[in-house]
Amino acid sequence: MMIPTWRKVGELVAEVPGRSRVFEEVGIDYCCGGDVSLADACEAAGVTVEEVVKRLEGEAGRTDEEPDLASMGMGELVEHIVKIHHDYLRSELPRLERLIGKVEAAHGENHPELGELKEEFGRLRAELEEHTAEEEAVIFPAEVRLERGEPAGVEGSLGDLLGKSVREHIATGRRLQKIRKLTDGYRIPEDACNSYRAMLDGLAELERDTHHHIFKENSLLFPRMKSREEEMRG
Repeated sequence: MMIPTWRKVGELVAEVPGRSRVFEEVGIDYCCGGDVSLADACEAAGVTVEEVVKRLEGEAGRTDEEPDLASMGMGELVEHIVKIHHDYLRSELPRLERLIGKVEAAHGENHPELGELKEEFGRLRAELEEHTAEEEAVIFPAEVRLERGEPAGVEGSLGDLLGKSVREHIATGRRLQKIRKLTDGYRIPEDACNSYRAMLDGLAELERDTHHHIFKENSLLFPRMKSREEEMRG
């Protein structure tokens, strides 16, 4: 059965995580922009919806490395996010910052954009580390309480807290877009050494991982937390 073009992008990825590959390749935002229809997303990205639908349907039969996210309970999803995405950031952000510094020192004279890239990545790292720390200290413990049938126990409203996190996700997406632009879409220059290549590969992977990370929180975890709180209120 052909995928209806009115379906929301985020819903399509929740059903088949492998579809995120297609959206990444054609430039469709399925994390922060996952609440729009497939038709509208294709129009905004300047791609034909027929071709995208064809490619999305091809992903349905593939075995994906992701577990069945839609069937996970909230607690299981939180554990998955920490293990797959937060732990990845803890090791990858320091590595990439060191690598960018090394490449900028060696190639900065011929590639002045590397100086701006170094500054932009430093800001991204600081923001991501602060953001993930708050999630683990405040949001994820609130999920545990909700799953036990207890109040979320957060300052203010849960909706305001999650809304703040979503806004930070949007800001992260914009910073990643700037990094992509500074690297010309992670294009490898002719004079690139192996460290330069490794830097670009690492930045591209960071962007992909962060898109998956944000999608799981915005489209799966946060709606379930809000729904659980509403159920408890009766």
